[in-house]
Amino acid sequence: MTYKRIIKADGTSVPHTSIHGLKLAIKHRQQQDGKYVGIKKNGEHDTWEIVSKPYVLKGRRSAGKTTFGKGINILNPKAQLV
Repeated sequence: MTYKRIIKADGTSVPHTSIHGLKLAIKHRQQQDGKYVGIKKNGEHDTWEIVSKPYVLKGRRSAGKTTFGKGINILNPKAQLV
């Protein structure tokens, strides 16, 4: 969902206007988990709580039968409307 702007629960601004973009920023560790408030164009607001759990990649095989990407921790953010 796209908003006019998104702020954190403490009032600091976030450089994203969609929840999907915010989840990607959390996945790439540019933002932190927490509560975010999305302000719509008509002035209404929605409160989102984003929580991420890390998971470990199993890796994949290349043509030469070598495994790469194994053991890398990736965050999986989930957004829930509060």
